[in-house]
Amino acid sequence: MGWSDGYTDVVITAIEQNPDQNPVTITGVESVDGKTQLILNGNNLNVHALPKASGVYQAKVLIKNATGGLDNAILSGNIITDSRIVVYPFTAPNDSTFDYLGSGRIFKNHKELDDMQLARLDSIIAGTFTDPTDKRLLYRADLNADGAINSIDRAIFVDVKNGKRVLPSDWNKLTYAEQLDWTNKTFENILKPYFYPFVQSSICNQYSNQLMIDNRGFNQSDLSTFLKVYPYNVDNNGLVNIPMYEVLVNSAAGSHLMNAILIGNDARVFSNWCFIEPQRKGGVNIKPGQFYFPITSRVSIRSPPINYPGDGTIGMVDGLLFNIDNGVATLNPYTNSNVNWIYTK
Repeated sequence: MGWSDGYTDVVITAIEQNPDQNPVTITGVESVDGKTQLILNGNNLNVHALPKASGVYQAKVLIKNATGGLDNAILSGNIITDSRIVVYPFTAPNDSTFDYLGSGRIFKNHKELDDMQLARLDSIIAGTFTDPTDKRLLYRADLNADGAINSIDRAIFVDVKNGKRVLPSDWNKLTYAEQLDWTNKTFENILKPYFYPFVQSSICNQYSNQLMIDNRGFNQSDLSTFLKVYPYNVDNNGLVNIPMYEVLVNSAAGSHLMNAILIGNDARVFSNWCFIEPQRKGGVNIKPGQFYFPITSRVSIRSPPINYPGDGTIGMVDGLLFNIDNGVATLNPYTNSNVNWIYTK
């Protein structure tokens, strides 16, 4: 899998392709060599290097010229090494497989949403096909994250196939409102983290860690580290494919761990963060003063890579800090010299 956030050693670059003298429309982009994650916004192409990628990369740009003709062009660039950890909180962590909730890829190694996929989805709905060895088959087929595979999922599939909409799980293409809706559905209908079977239900770090495992996923080395601390369930590693972060809250009452995702175009704006309390039903998009989120506190939004100090806890990298005074948040000027936070798209 391609876990893009927190493990890359590169500076993110941007390429703009639409010369005034020869106007074209970009209709799609593909990585030629698998080194990059490509995000297309109009005619602006943002290029993300994947973990451990280096050197020259190539991207295929699908274009339509002024007369309607179709063509493609190969763009090349160079991945510049940087010793800092790059944190880009806007995109889904997994961009190299489709083995996640609502991907619609019933055949998980088949990229296209085509008639073959639809026929297999129909077989699942009809009850004529199952595969006990494929643990995520029904997750991939659950396109609206309601816990059931039925005609609603089929209708969504057909609309996506015909270009009428995007998949509800296609995080990078969703509006902010759609991202919030998808997060809430996966939290309440699929993961239900408040039912995680922890022996000590008051241990907030276990809830926070498990929710990050289920959502963003981690590489095998990190999963092994998690398992040194607690027998977490890693079967659903990266199942939901949402770029989730750890949140450390310090207040007069003590410390508390929960989670957050960015739903907005600037990570430095407190209201753009959707804070999540995994121990409570209805815990998505909570505000200071709700559940275990004190109305006056200091909030640190932290990212992988993880570290294990040997004291029975998992540590992550401090990034953004906010001071909250009676519910009013201000950005703390603190910066971590080891981290390169990309604050805006």
